[in-house]
Amino acid sequence: MSLVEYHDPDGVFPLIAPSLVSRLPLKNLHWKSPIRPLRSIDSLHVDFVPGKSTNSSQNGSAVENHTAKKSTIVQRHQIPGLKSTPFLKIYFLRCDEKEQYKTSKRKLLQDWLKDVTSGSSGGVNSKQENHDACEWLILHVVLPGTVAATQPRFSDRTSGDSEQLKERSKTSKWPGGGARPILEKLRADFNEQGKSATDRVAQIRLKKEDLPSDYQVPTPAIPLAPVIETPQEQESAWNDLISKFKAMILSSFDRRVTQYEEDVREKDAQRQMPGWNFCTFFVLKEGLTMAFESVGLLEDALAGYDELALGLENSVRNQNTSNSSGEATSFLDFTRQLQERLNPEAVHRIPSDLETSPLIKTLVNSSQQYRELIASNQISVFDFRRYIFSRQMTILLLLAGIRPSPEGTIKTQAVMNTAGDRGRVATENPQHLLELGRRAMQFITTTARVMKSDISLGYAYIETTKTMLTEL
Repeated sequence: MSLVEYHDPDGVFPLIAPSLVSRLPLKNLHWKSPIRPLRSIDSLHVDFVPGKSTNSSQNGSAVENHTAKKSTIVQRHQIPGLKSTPFLKIYFLRCDEKEQYKTSKRKLLQDWLKDVTSGSSGGVNSKQENHDACEWLILHVVLPGTVAATQPRFSDRTSGDSEQLKERSKTSKWPGGGARPILEKLRADFNEQGKSATDRVAQIRLKKEDLPSDYQVPTPAIPLAPVIETPQEQESAWNDLISKFKAMILSSFDRRVTQYEEDVREKDAQRQMPGWNFCTFFVLKEGLTMAFESVGLLEDALAGYDELALGLENSVRNQNTSNSSGEATSFLDFTRQLQERLNPEAVHRIPSDLETSPLIKTLVNSSQQYRELIASNQISVFDFRRYIFSRQMTILLLLAGIRPSPEGTIKTQAVMNTAGDRGRVATENPQHLLELGRRAMQFITTTARVMKSDISLGYAYIETTKTMLTEL
């Protein structure tokens, strides 16, 4: 699922959310990498999250009933791969007339844009920023009964983008007809110049029937004749917005993947150099793998974790045979949770999630904890194997149309983003379930040996500690 962060100081997102949600998830996306065949994404779910300074409007319940989340985005982490950041940031703008735009709205947009694009234009931190590559978009939401609703999208002297989006010729003048409409002002002020420049401004016009029944439609001091769009023009505007969503999310994804692939190749080429650390390499390459997972390229994500599992086995084998060639990778000799099981006093003092939680809940809910342990070189081989298997298990369940829940159960995955598909059960794929069963059997067999060694080392540590305390 791809994150989209929105900034909504005027509280218009709840008004547009129902129409927006009805057009999600995004369908038929296509991504071409220079080193990979064309990848097609049949369906991409979008998770809208509010920005830090987004206004909490009185219509917040509408947001909760759709795709917006109360939770905030995970903060950036200094190590790539340990963070979750949006692919796209949107400013939902309500601007009813040109004077309002001139006196306040333009400055607010400039401040927001400065914050969004700070540090993303190259320099020392350009590599870091590419790990969090993000596009931005301004969406002008026009409400019925406002002056903006009486203006065409484009003036007569402007061609606009497409014939479908052009307003029909008007014989009457709109208020302020000598000046450009607000949409043209936005594009002139915030779009980059050039034929290949990305159009980062869109406009959606709401009708009175699109608004909640209790919403007060603005009443202008002087009655004005609104511009009436045909159904084809309205749908064309929505198609334009959805196309921008697709293009911008894929653009951010492509920049992230390109940067991660470059870093992984660079780090992999240093494998024989002293100080090379598999844990650091793992976190970096997992960032690439998680990028694939976030846009629904689950087969690529699974292949990435399979490669990392093989890399772990090679690293452990090299250490056991003293053939690490200066490698700085280190693993804990035993797992703390298993040590707690061997030490009755520790068990009563520190509850273990292994004893109180179902296996699936333990694996799914501990992902971030495991990543932190890996990044700090404070993880045992047993936990490392357990974490990789948990990620493989999650991806295979998703491929099979099943999603693990935080409560430790598995549920058939339903498409929740599209109003028309709500409640529709995804078709389960038995092939992926069979593959999961095969891997689970292999995991149990191989990890049992690791667990036996882990317990023996933990038991020896406890006995040694007891002896030392007795002697003291």
